[in-house]
Amino acid sequence: MAATNVLHAARFAKARGRPLTLSVTLGWHLVGLNAEQGRAVFKQLRQKVRRQWVYRSEADNLGSFDDVRSHEAPGGLANTHWVIHVPPKMRVRFETSVEHFLQKLIPHVKVAQTDLLHFAPADAPGQLMKYILKGIDQKFAGYLHIDPVDQGFIPGRGRTAVSPSIGFKARKRAGWQRKRKGPAAHPSEPRRVQDIGRRHDANPPS
Repeated sequence: MAATNVLHAARFAKARGRPLTLSVTLGWHLVGLNAEQGRAVFKQLRQKVRRQWVYRSEADNLGSFDDVRSHEAPGGLANTHWVIHVPPKMRVRFETSVEHFLQKLIPHVKVAQTDLLHFAPADAPGQLMKYILKGIDQKFAGYLHIDPVDQGFIPGRGRTAVSPSIGFKARKRAGWQRKRKGPAAHPSEPRRVQDIGRRHDANPPS
């Protein structure tokens, strides 16, 4: 299940000492882009950011590029949630690079003068993963303790994805297994998930 893969990827990232630390939200609809257009721009943006990361990896001791992303379009309002492991010392440089590459990809938009791009600390990555998975099929939502919300149609292959470095094959090679703890989540958890999500939403509810 794609949702389980996302949740396990975040857990595995934490277990290997490289937790997902930075949340990037891209509100494509705020600059007139639909889900297909936003997804196409994001694909190029991620490629450029990852390529730069790999180039700097050895000199800055960055390690692998670990990330999770989720595309949404509730009511046709397209946005992307992107959560990445970024060491604190690299955060300012990373955010500057993301904005620079994004501006190059959509030159007709003055990115810095819009609400298109939003950065926030991923201070509770487990709960944040559940928030960005809120478009999950209702039949799986209860099992994962997620409050499902219709997130519209997303063209292309899949709504979510994780980097290979924290994906299924990497977890299998490492012999990683989820450590289960205690009983199922408290019924109030979905509300806490939504509260966390508001800090990472490009167009939060009023």
